[in-house]
Amino acid sequence: QKSDGRIAPYLVLMDDGMALYAHRTEALMETTVPPMEVTYNIGCRVECQLAEGEEISEATKWFPGTIIQAHHNWAISPIDTPPYFVRFDYGRERPFWGPADRIREIQSKDKSGRFPTLRFGVGDRVSCYMDSRWVPGKIVQTWYREDEFQDDHAAPYQVLLDTGGFIYSPMDDDDCIMKSTLPPPELRFELGDKVKCRVEGGWEPGI
Repeated sequence: QKSDGRIAPYLVLMDDGMALYAHRTEALMETTVPPMEVTYNIGCRVECQLAEGEEISEATKWFPGTIIQAHHNWAISPIDTPPYFVRFDYGRERPFWGPADRIREIQSKDKSGRFPTLRFGVGDRVSCYMDSRWVPGKIVQTWYREDEFQDDHAAPYQVLLDTGGFIYSPMDDDDCIMKSTLPPPELRFELGDKVKCRVEGGWEPGI
């Protein structure tokens, strides 16, 4: 039954997550196409094509992220239960309904079980794309891992930003990280200098 009181013969959950009322039975036919199978587990690193209603093509951008929910029985669950819920690296968490050819696992290791060669090394100056801008920093670790990552996955880089925070780059490409020509920030003090730091209650000396 619809919200306006009218009754439709069927409420159909489409494979893209849209729920449609079918008002005429002749508008439906049985399909042999199976629903999307849930093949990736929580914590798996994936990338998805997100076209926001536009037609998918080979040029459509892939967005990396981490699966935080996986519903194997999504097709028989309530209509607000997607196959996957993904935390994307650009900062948004959202459901992913399919189809299956728009999601794929990110492979960190090659076929021999080794991590591939990276473009940058520890200490290299880079700029990372975040919050719609490029932020400079320095690579402090390669093939960085966090607890939520699957056993065979690692992020190519961990970066110490010039602003003081740590992030990781999920991909080794110019969409995420590129060489920086900006010099490191100038510091007033060197290692070994005697300084005083403001702490709760006043200034405390240190080295």
